[in-house]
Amino acid sequence: EEKDEFVMIKANKLDIGENQVTARFADYELGFQLIVFEGETEPTMTMSKYDYKNDKFLEHYKCNAKSGYIE
Repeated sequence: EEKDEFVMIKANKLDIGENQVTARFADYELGFQLIVFEGETEPTMTMSKYDYKNDKFLEHYKCNAKSGYIE
């Protein structure tokens, strides 16, 4: 939002696990993960914003993902 543009992050700067990816910034981190919710069989991608200053999660989102290329 501050720059009104996509911010590219090099893969070696991400924390990548089996079902999660975390991008860390100065004041917060964005964590993306695949979760199978109760009653569902397919995983759903979610994103959570964790605020370091307040030591808590601020926002959670359900993500709709589509493969594509960014030029």
